[in-house]
Amino acid sequence: MEVYTPVKLEELTEKLSKEKKVFQFLAGGTDLFSSINRGILHPEVLINLNSLKSSLDFINISTEHIEIGALTTLQKIIDYARFKQNAKLIPDSMYKALSSIGSVQIRNLATLAGNIANASPAADSIPSLLVEDGKINLLSTEGFRKIEVEKFYHGYKKTEIRPDEIIYSIEFNTAGDKEFSNFIKIGTRSAMTISKLNLAYKICADEIKLAAGSVSPFPMRLKTVEDCWFKAPPLTIEKIQEILTQEISPIDDIRSNANYRIKVLANIIFQINSNNHFCFPDEVL
Repeated sequence: MEVYTPVKLEELTEKLSKEKKVFQFLAGGTDLFSSINRGILHPEVLINLNSLKSSLDFINISTEHIEIGALTTLQKIIDYARFKQNAKLIPDSMYKALSSIGSVQIRNLATLAGNIANASPAADSIPSLLVEDGKINLLSTEGFRKIEVEKFYHGYKKTEIRPDEIIYSIEFNTAGDKEFSNFIKIGTRSAMTISKLNLAYKICADEIKLAAGSVSPFPMRLKTVEDCWFKAPPLTIEKIQEILTQEISPIDDIRSNANYRIKVLANIIFQINSNNHFCFPDEVL
């Protein structure tokens, strides 16, 4: 296996525009090496991005948006949010989602871009990006291309990124003063676990956004549930289950089964809807 280490973005995009062999990017490598060792991935070329940190490791904040560089680690984002002056900028849904991924050791290596590009149905960052209007900035020799996270996935492990493109950065909304957001993860353990299902939500005065993972080929917004949120009569567990049965397509796998995922997700949504739109205590889970 060849290893290529570009030191400038121009070198990288030029390489991608001409590369004919099967390649994979190496950033944190927390999932990549596991997939190679298990025979899931068979790259002929490994493109090591770690010499591009000066260009791709950053956090930029404006009044409305946060931009995260492709090589920024999950732990760096979490630590950034812990500073008092930044605490109200990173949405709670994003902070909790990133904090739920792996261990500190893993988060010190893993990147948000990697979690996105891996395209796992159980990716914990994606539901939060969906409710926070996340966008992905892609870079190639043709320049930048921006795509909404909601339009980035179109099948299991299938994304809109072209072979000649790399994720340059990720954008999402800063937290608003008059909104509440949260992330809930259901797994076998309380930590170091892959989601059986997960849910991010954001509630404003007259708007609700819900997005779930591990319930379809890729994380998705629950728009039919959203449409019924503020309507009379109030949502019942039975009604939510009925909607979810039509809206999502969970599978039976080694972590859980489809019926469990629908019932638990319906119960979580019902609890949120019936408890003044705020998160219920963790022990309910």
